[in-house]
Amino acid sequence: MPSNHARDVRREISGFAGAALTLPLCVAVFPAGLSPLGMPLILVVIVSVLSYFSGWRAAALFASLALIAGEVAGLPAKPVDRAGVALAATVPVLLIERMRRRGQALEDTLDSSGEVIYATDRRARFSLVNCAATRLMGRTRESVVGLTAEEAGLPAELRPLFDPGESGGPGRSTEVVVDPEKRIRVFQTARTALRDRRGDVRGVLGIARDISAGLEYSQPAPSSVQHDPLTGLPNRRFITELTSLALQQGHDAAVLWIGLDRFKVPNDALGHAAGDAILIEAARRLVGCLRSRGSAARIGGDEFVILIESAGAGDEARRTGERVLEELGRSFHVDGFELRLSAGIGLARASAGAGTDARRLLANAAIAMRRAKAAGAGSICEFDTPMRDDADRRLSLEVELRRALAGGELAVFFQPILSLRERDIRGFEALLRWRHPERGLLPPAEFLPAAEETRLIVPIGWFMIRQSLAWTANLNESLGHRGMTISLNLSEIQFAQPDLLQTLRGAVGEAAVDPAQICLELTESVVAAPSPAFLSTVVELKRAGFRVAVDDFGVGYSSLSRIHRIPVDTLKIDREFVRRMHQGENDFAMVKTIVGLAGGLKMQSIAEGIETEQQADTLRELGCAFGQGFLFGRPAEPEKAMAMAVGGAA
Repeated sequence: MPSNHARDVRREISGFAGAALTLPLCVAVFPAGLSPLGMPLILVVIVSVLSYFSGWRAAALFASLALIAGEVAGLPAKPVDRAGVALAATVPVLLIERMRRRGQALEDTLDSSGEVIYATDRRARFSLVNCAATRLMGRTRESVVGLTAEEAGLPAELRPLFDPGESGGPGRSTEVVVDPEKRIRVFQTARTALRDRRGDVRGVLGIARDISAGLEYSQPAPSSVQHDPLTGLPNRRFITELTSLALQQGHDAAVLWIGLDRFKVPNDALGHAAGDAILIEAARRLVGCLRSRGSAARIGGDEFVILIESAGAGDEARRTGERVLEELGRSFHVDGFELRLSAGIGLARASAGAGTDARRLLANAAIAMRRAKAAGAGSICEFDTPMRDDADRRLSLEVELRRALAGGELAVFFQPILSLRERDIRGFEALLRWRHPERGLLPPAEFLPAAEETRLIVPIGWFMIRQSLAWTANLNESLGHRGMTISLNLSEIQFAQPDLLQTLRGAVGEAAVDPAQICLELTESVVAAPSPAFLSTVVELKRAGFRVAVDDFGVGYSSLSRIHRIPVDTLKIDREFVRRMHQGENDFAMVKTIVGLAGGLKMQSIAEGIETEQQADTLRELGCAFGQGFLFGRPAEPEKAMAMAVGGAA
């Protein structure tokens, strides 16, 4: 029997005397500053009678307290004894008797709690689960105890809640899961290590409180409110609120913004159903990459977000990003096709108490993602302040571009294209310029990338086309014939517009210009992986009478083996090959190959960037038919270009 001293200790703690405990020591101590979930505490005492009730051993007894979240609110707390454990002075302390003859007592006690409570061993196998946990799992206690979450067949959307995480010390996190009724639930979770007498970690105790009601997500809601209907993941609104919650609670947080690379190619080639299947599988793989304290969401299109909240969240986020790249790099099998994708990932982090706003943190991650994509497939880029400055400049540039489009600051210039044999003008390429009120005349490289990123390239592109067609109509009238070809650049975004052909037909009809005069230039990146939809559009353009050219040909070597499949009329040799063709054998060989390829496929070849007579002579000798560059004439304003055309020379 325990001594009177032992009874007095128990009475001092709880206010009533309880029976002796015969369990081995099983300790889960939260430090005084860590009140799980920020609530008052109920203390579960699990001690060995022989070790801790043989005499007055209060310090050892207090050091053995396991603190778990309770339902009691508004009660004061104060530290007691020498172990530094915080004890709610007026909260009842539950002494759990788990003698063999009363083995159900612990389970009954834990089952009475509304919190999800579980314990795992060193190998993450469940050693204890209460009723709230099994209800959430959709499993029986017997079917999960002794197994890991994966072995028990728990859905991937639930596993982060039961992930032991780093078992070396206490920790808190917010987890987003999907319950068996397909509702999104948000839990605040506290985890602490279970240690044996030697202090070695023998498992983890976790307690999770459902806070969905506080976020107004506790009931099923329309997909537009809380989750993405395609993948079932939380949506932009939900992950924004969750990020805000983490930051308000003073947690370290990090966000991964994940953008799939070239998702449009299989989506266009195989159809939207196949594209949906890829997104669903990508979402499943992302969830599988999560560890404790991680939540995934689909932001829209081919972009996803992962939120990590924990001490050292930034480092954990980078490790998660590396797992994501590895998983997304594995083959996708869709409709009998084996596809490979990659991603660009932006990482942004916020330290506890830094005062970072959730929307700014997410925006920073999105900025870093765009930088990662620019760096090349399979990259992770971490946000830094210069990126924000660059983003601010881009935003300012977007505002200025909108003003320029509306205020007549954009202008179309025309550069002559000559026959390399006769040296007479055979056509012009239309090139955009911006008459900036402060910075002067700006070339396309200064603003078109921002226009494409903001999709302003679509209205700007149509402005350029209509201006060029009006100029072409005046040129025809001045020359008395329609022999000149006018080249117009189409961006990838423009080419993907569903009304492209209809709008082009309407524009040439309105301007009374023959479609045969118009050569539509596509960048090589557009034709590098031609989808059935792309080929169909090219065929329709050709049937309507338009000519089609591939600009900057040869930069992406993959197009050399595919060009015979695309019904284009002209290959334009990139200016860099022309510039270096007398400096090295490889560039000369590339120019010779492109000219020969064009001739063999009954296409015309045009060399860009000709600046010297030597270049012009060599190109002519190789069989290149046409050329343009500073040697023949710089891009000129419409009136000067008209005079050049009427005069017949540059």
